[in-house]
Amino acid sequence: MIIAFCFLLTNSFPMEKVWERFFINNTKEKDEYVIIVHGKNNLLLETQFFKLKAHLLKPIDTKWGNISLVKAQNIMLQHATEEHKADFCCILSGNCIPLQKYKTIHDDLENLPISRFFLQDSYHPIFKKKQSQWCVLALEHIQIILKYKEKYLNIFKKYNFENIDNIFGAPDEYFYITLITWQGFDNFTTSGSTYCNWSIIHLGHPKEYRIIYLDKINKLRKTHYLFARKILKTCVIKDNNQLFIDFYNVGENGKHLVDIELKEF
Repeated sequence: MIIAFCFLLTNSFPMEKVWERFFINNTKEKDEYVIIVHGKNNLLLETQFFKLKAHLLKPIDTKWGNISLVKAQNIMLQHATEEHKADFCCILSGNCIPLQKYKTIHDDLENLPISRFFLQDSYHPIFKKKQSQWCVLALEHIQIILKYKEKYLNIFKKYNFENIDNIFGAPDEYFYITLITWQGFDNFTTSGSTYCNWSIIHLGHPKEYRIIYLDKINKLRKTHYLFARKILKTCVIKDNNQLFIDFYNVGENGKHLVDIELKEF
């Protein structure tokens, strides 16, 4: 089974060092995974690991809240499945972190080999289901998406739903679940794959973690979530009221930063 980790990036990769440790410390030579990256033209990768291991695709112009994000993701899906024979594609952003070890993620997908969405009802008159953009797609659904993507891009264009300039949200939150369900598929789980805290919303965005407690990370690891997002690069990890100490170097002002933390990754 091959898992593709598909990173949709801007011109930087805030959590690159966390992911480097995840792959180096948690995977073996026999593990079959592939790293796919779609970023801006001036994307800069920092680590030698990602420079050697990641497949950087020729980027298209993308804009937040625009259907172009779906097109960029489709390029990654096509490359992952056609060039690398991936069975699953995990759609990830630059501020996502892994919550589980690679083996846990692999076993979870192997034991329940279906797509994972976080869904909610939509008030849109045509598109009735809304999903988190950050999902895990199984090969069966990826093949359907790639087969019918142009048809549905035209449908979204027909209904003038290519940008976020409406009250319903962004088209990337509707595209995959609409295509899959309209094509007659309901074999997916709605428990979601990526944790995001919408209990505190600022200007339409979920909570960004500038401080996160180790307790919170450990609780999330006991859930069905495989990843978490909106963790800032300068996020401080604390253990109760004490800074979480381990053998990594201490950051500026004695703070441990997330890009040198999460030692099991």
